[in-house]
Amino acid sequence: MKPLLPALLCVGLSCAGTAAGEDVYLGLRRAGLQPIPVAIPPFSGEAEGTTDPIPTLRSVLIADLEFSVLVEPVTDPSGRYRSRYSATVDKLRGLLGRGEDVAETVARPDTSMWAERSELLRDTVPFPVVWERAGVGIALSVRIDPPTEAGSGRRSLGFELSFIGGGPPLAQGGRVLGPDNARAVAHEIADEVVLAAAGEPGIATSRIAYALPGEGNARRIVVADYDGAQSVAIGCSDDEALMPSFFPGRSRLACIRYGEKGPDLVTYTIPPLGHAETLLSARPGLESTPAVSPDGSEVAFTLNMKGNNDIYVIASRGGDLRRLTFSPGIDTSPSWSPTGGQLVYTSDRSGTPSIYVMGRTGLAQRNLMVQPGYLDAAAWSPRGDRIAYVAREGGRFHVFTIDPLGGAPRRITDRGNNESPCWSPDGLHLIISSDRSGASEIYTMRLDGSAVRRVAHTKGAITPTWSPPPRNQDPTIRKEETE
Repeated sequence: MKPLLPALLCVGLSCAGTAAGEDVYLGLRRAGLQPIPVAIPPFSGEAEGTTDPIPTLRSVLIADLEFSVLVEPVTDPSGRYRSRYSATVDKLRGLLGRGEDVAETVARPDTSMWAERSELLRDTVPFPVVWERAGVGIALSVRIDPPTEAGSGRRSLGFELSFIGGGPPLAQGGRVLGPDNARAVAHEIADEVVLAAAGEPGIATSRIAYALPGEGNARRIVVADYDGAQSVAIGCSDDEALMPSFFPGRSRLACIRYGEKGPDLVTYTIPPLGHAETLLSARPGLESTPAVSPDGSEVAFTLNMKGNNDIYVIASRGGDLRRLTFSPGIDTSPSWSPTGGQLVYTSDRSGTPSIYVMGRTGLAQRNLMVQPGYLDAAAWSPRGDRIAYVAREGGRFHVFTIDPLGGAPRRITDRGNNESPCWSPDGLHLIISSDRSGASEIYTMRLDGSAVRRVAHTKGAITPTWSPPPRNQDPTIRKEETE
């Protein structure tokens, strides 16, 4: 299937150099990005009371598509139709509600095309001309059958994404919808719609993690859906835990746990696989800022050994350390490039904390010289074309982004103190901690700083992270743990 989105973009590509220890990546520059409108007509299936999962399924699915940036869900074409063709809202409501009125107000659709329209599409979009004249050419049709067994609440669901005028479906599939999985089903369908319509993986099934105060104000790692729902705390409630970093596969994360003997680098499995803890490093000294490599084979982190902070790498199953930095200054906060060929990090070797880049072996270290002043917490976009970081400006900490190949930085926050930026798996959003409303809380935003959303129930939360682009398998999870 040919994705639709590239036809709507003006794309320029740039390629980084290949000095020793560096990888090659393509930077994607977009102009005039417009989301693809997709019709979301009423689902084919009757609700069965207040506990029915269909309203949840529909509302979450629409919210997922709205958040994606790449797709615009359209539930009512009247507003778009009025702006494009100067029709009245009342007239369009008549079109949608009384089939015979169509011939009186707009040209009757070419019924010769209807033979190519599936039964589900004909059922959910009986009058395609209304949507087409509103500039909506694709529809997501959903059919929900009656419960498979009386009282079970489980239903078969089928969906297809099709051109409104007919033709082979762009995507189709089925799920079993129950009382407790409407959100998960909605996330999965949303990602399939984004992939089929835009040619890029969606992020509705991605997860976030952050450190949240618990009993006795000891922070625990909390994992949640990207929108903050379905949150669950992991690890021991008695120990402080900070700085989570997901492994690919979203089934395990690394973090720093503060136990009786001080901070240790550990990993946790994520429910439903349980809460199993694995100790990676308990070296003497302060361990902090873990960052899992894109392939999940290694973890970069900061270790203060003999009074000096440097960046080390350890295999994801533990073992010997590999030291990457040797400067007398503080080197900390590593973040991997999308291919794992480079790392961006903070160093004060030049006098004040600044942003540096090096190869995965520690070679070719260089200062990006992004701007003067205190800089920290750099994070490399999974697209490779932007690096986010924190800078102190006007007495407050703000998040900036910059092209790793050079250019002027862009400030994307405007209120409060903002810290710990991390990219979404599609590189189109960021998650941060901010005290703009008083206490520190978790927020998401688009890469330009727009569409800021507060993640619910995160008062006091810090060090957020977002799960990386999906991989076929998390190399740190043994086969028997995934079955």
